[in-house]
Amino acid sequence: MAFNSLGINKETNHYEVIKISNIPWGISLNEIKCLLSNLMMPNQNQVVQAIHVMMNKSTGKTLSLAFVEVLSDKEETARTIRTLKRPPVKGRKLFFEQSSQHELMKELYPGWTTYFPSEGASVVSEDFQLQPGLIQRGEYESLLAVCRNFKLHFSRKCGERPFEHFISLLVKYPWDQPHIITTLQRDHLYEYYKQATAILRGHISKTHSTLDPTLLPRMIRGAIQSPGLTIPQKKGILTASASYCPSDLAHLLVQKPPETVSENEELLFVD
Repeated sequence: MAFNSLGINKETNHYEVIKISNIPWGISLNEIKCLLSNLMMPNQNQVVQAIHVMMNKSTGKTLSLAFVEVLSDKEETARTIRTLKRPPVKGRKLFFEQSSQHELMKELYPGWTTYFPSEGASVVSEDFQLQPGLIQRGEYESLLAVCRNFKLHFSRKCGERPFEHFISLLVKYPWDQPHIITTLQRDHLYEYYKQATAILRGHISKTHSTLDPTLLPRMIRGAIQSPGLTIPQKKGILTASASYCPSDLAHLLVQKPPETVSENEELLFVD
């Protein structure tokens, strides 16, 4: 079954991207955000995560590389990078440079073979063939194992890292490109994301948990806001989290009667 992208918002493909190199393993998303406080980032209520830290999915090790999506235009972004004060962070000198959605996607998804030309549309490379997935099931399994035992992996320096990586995988999944997505691939991502959500709920319920208390709400928002998940799947994430839907997102769990759905609204999947 093929994926249909009618009505899916493609604006996230137009955000400018900044690449930060040589980041310390234990750096948090908030610390990265503070480094770029002069730049405007997408509203977190609409884009739950615009900072994406790369990691080794098997070991949980942060790969000293992060990408930040910003609302600023290319000229303002370049100007900010040139004038940016760069004090060492946890003993490391950071390096900032302009990047692209293509580079971000290529680092995040091993199977990524499309690119974004300057006008913002995505194009499939000539040698592209539909693969079992942008991410293989073995990689999902490895990442889930890191979530279960983050204190035994490199991610112990930042326990939120494997869960935030799951959020990045979901929010950046190319839902607007039906030619490279199948319903089976979507379902794999959903099942592993749901398991990660349940694991996180278990971690934070323990006494003396040091995990960021906003992490579980962020995982919930990422799922409910996802244009690619079905309403039953979104409710499945809520069940896994043992949480209620945020009131401002409740409308995303309401199935409209067929006669009220216009041709410009999202029709998720077609045969």
